[in-house]
Amino acid sequence: QNIHLVAKWLSSLEKKLEQHSESSHQDFRVFISAEPAPSPDSHIIPQGILENSIKITNEAPTGMHANLHKALDNFTQ
Repeated sequence: QNIHLVAKWLSSLEKKLEQHSESSHQDFRVFISAEPAPSPDSHIIPQGILENSIKITNEAPTGMHANLHKALDNFTQ
């Protein structure tokens, strides 16, 4: 989780995933989360991990109406 915080370890993770990809159970999954890179030049996630991953994004809603609903959802009665 939050692998963008452990840049030094990512090459080791990539190697481990490659080593165990053939011998692991077919239902085995690794879930990883990361924040988007601030610019296209500053990607730190290895290409091998990105190419072999299913990527899911979660973007905040846009517009005043959506932002108001998002803010109100933070409060409980």
